[in-house]
Amino acid sequence: MTLSYLSEFPTSSGIGIAVFCLLSSWWLGTTFLAWYRLRHVPGPWFAGLSYIWNGWIAYSGKQHHVFVALDEKYGSLVRIGPEVLLTSDVELVKRMSATKSSYGKSSWVDGVRFNPYHETMFAVRNPRQHDRAKARVAPAYSGRDTPNLEGAVDQQINSLISLIRRKYLSEPASGVFRTLPLLNVLSYFTLDVISKVALGTEFGCCASDSDPYRFYEGLDEHMPLMALTSDVPWIRAVMYSTTFLKYFGPRETDTHGIGPLMKVTNDNVRQRYSQDQTEKTDMLSSFKVHGLSEGNAQSETLFMFVAGSDTTAAAIRVTLFYLMSCPRVYRKLKEEIRGAIREGKGFKSNYCCSGTRATLSPSSYIRRSPYAASDNWTASERGTSWRRHNQRVLHSRWHIHRHQLLGYLRFQSPFRPRRRCLSTRTLHWSFSLQSRRDAPQRRNELWSRPMDVCWKTAGVYGAAKSVLRVAAGIRFSAYRASQSDAI
Repeated sequence: MTLSYLSEFPTSSGIGIAVFCLLSSWWLGTTFLAWYRLRHVPGPWFAGLSYIWNGWIAYSGKQHHVFVALDEKYGSLVRIGPEVLLTSDVELVKRMSATKSSYGKSSWVDGVRFNPYHETMFAVRNPRQHDRAKARVAPAYSGRDTPNLEGAVDQQINSLISLIRRKYLSEPASGVFRTLPLLNVLSYFTLDVISKVALGTEFGCCASDSDPYRFYEGLDEHMPLMALTSDVPWIRAVMYSTTFLKYFGPRETDTHGIGPLMKVTNDNVRQRYSQDQTEKTDMLSSFKVHGLSEGNAQSETLFMFVAGSDTTAAAIRVTLFYLMSCPRVYRKLKEEIRGAIREGKGFKSNYCCSGTRATLSPSSYIRRSPYAASDNWTASERGTSWRRHNQRVLHSRWHIHRHQLLGYLRFQSPFRPRRRCLSTRTLHWSFSLQSRRDAPQRRNELWSRPMDVCWKTAGVYGAAKSVLRVAAGIRFSAYRASQSDAI
């Protein structure tokens, strides 16, 4: 084949056409090869040709619903990208999550990178480097170096209670009914808890009933874009590269996004690292004692807020939502909490296979609306036709919790927390990492801790008025609730 026909075009046009043809041929060839390698794995036809389909699903915010539909249609192994597989096979997930597993983290974790020079432990993919990083931060995440963890959580619960009593109690006699913005209030609570535990000083969100650093505003704005860029490899490789982050990444001087939060966390880290000694026993002090550099401490601290704030708040909100809509479960929960208070037993007392524990356990709300649709692993194990290097395997976490582990398929739709007591299998693997220790604990204390009872109402709506007293210890009247109905 000759290129003599290019002489009819200007030189620049001929070169442009040639480059276009070469790039098109390269794209078609690589696309075909990527599709051909996993052609035997079922899935949407377009997903095998481009990552754009998977990226768009992530951007839409409906990823977990789509994953469940794919599992039901195609089975436990589904292709959702040229080199991406989705599995709901429990045994495979256990093997992938096992200690010394031949599966490693995929490059997807680069999508949570904000600092061009320092990585968080979550983003370290090399096993040896990850072990070294874990040795430095594990004492803080596990609670070994934070003996005042429960006291810090108690303090923030009191702040939440004070906020509700101060601003959101209604006055039925005066005809004043105030609406409690549950979305905002619980978000402020989690920010205060994380800042208190991590930095030693709370942000004061509940005290001021505001988000002083506009963190959630920036998170709502950028999270869909982060989901899209994380799930499309070539976009991720560009936008989370060291060069791109150096010139276009978030900075402390930014007035929106995570810039304001980055500034306050970095200022706290710099102040702490400039001191020779400190009597504080928070996570930041633990990082310093165990040799974490100042830059890595800044990245790790910021990551706590990005990864742990909205996820925990969402879990609390989802649990409340299902309690609001199920009076039967709510009445049982209320009876058990009242009985535990009367007998002087706390939440940690294993006095029965508690409906309280079942309602508030991770399994009950993750199965309904998970705050993370999947985990990402790289299949580096050989032996079957699909396990090759650089292939990502995702857990269909919502499908597993709803259908596989609970084992009661006929009850998969109704909100039935006590099925957890009937099941012989536990879901502790969902929170198997030490880094996730404190999240369930602060949720449980929020629900079950006995508080003084108030008489007035908070105007949320319907059953929400009565449900919220479980979370806040305040008596909310639902319609014509009697005085004896109070916890």
